[in-house]
Amino acid sequence: MPTDLAVARDLEPVAGRALRDHLRKAREWDPDEHRPRGRDIADRTGIRSLAPIPESDPGTRRMLIALALLEHDLPAWHRALCSALGREGAWGAWIGRWTAEQGRHAIVLREHLVGTGVADPAEFEAARLARADAGVRWPEVDAGPLPALVYATLAHAAIRTAYRRVGARCAQPGTERMLRRVAADEHLHLIAFRDLTAAALALAPDAAMRAVAAVVAEFRPPHAALPGFGREAAIFAAYGGYDSTVHLTEVLLPTLRMWRVRDRELGPAGERARAALDAYLREQEALCGTGSALPLAVAG
Repeated sequence: MPTDLAVARDLEPVAGRALRDHLRKAREWDPDEHRPRGRDIADRTGIRSLAPIPESDPGTRRMLIALALLEHDLPAWHRALCSALGREGAWGAWIGRWTAEQGRHAIVLREHLVGTGVADPAEFEAARLARADAGVRWPEVDAGPLPALVYATLAHAAIRTAYRRVGARCAQPGTERMLRRVAADEHLHLIAFRDLTAAALALAPDAAMRAVAAVVAEFRPPHAALPGFGREAAIFAAYGGYDSTVHLTEVLLPTLRMWRVRDRELGPAGERARAALDAYLREQEALCGTGSALPLAVAG
């Protein structure tokens, strides 16, 4: 049975193809396209400049700030991917491109939210530094390449879903347009990690299925251990941005269908992992069926 490291080495050509496919699909854009600007209008006193209008709903504002801070956790995400997959060859090239595009998200979110008055620049910077000092960390950073690929897939599916759901709540077209642009990037990143995980399932089905079952059951965002995360998760759940039901129905189940987890031919270890995964999903479906949607911090 190949080790996780051997699987990562064997998947390197697939990573190269994933990068080429991503570059073919990706649309280049500049964060400045979404920078808030005042607009000039004529009135009886002449021409005056109006400041951009911020989001007024408190829940939407708090979710937007949380999303922006999440994007500024990029150093931890970069370290985790490099540690799990390597800094050289096709893996390094893919991680480099991914990092550059994620950095663009951090830029555009901060500038848009500060520019519209949703976020206070000093408070945002203090929060960003506090998160960095606390040590945001991927839960799967030390578990090897296969759990890292599974985790990256689920995390990107989750953040894409959150962007779409928060964007649908936004009253200001400029904010919604900005979130839609970022979500489109996250969707392409999701496709790359999802396809790499599918290739791992084909190459080493038992080991990859064990990784899928373990990560699905224990999934938490990388900042889940930070002070205040429970409050942040509760805000997302209360305002319809993200909760355990959304996580199950819009992230887990569609991703597992794409991976064809029920159709894979497995050995005994893989079958045990799939049985554990099925049991976990049945438990979550039962909870959702009772209307017991929970913040992700305490779900599962």
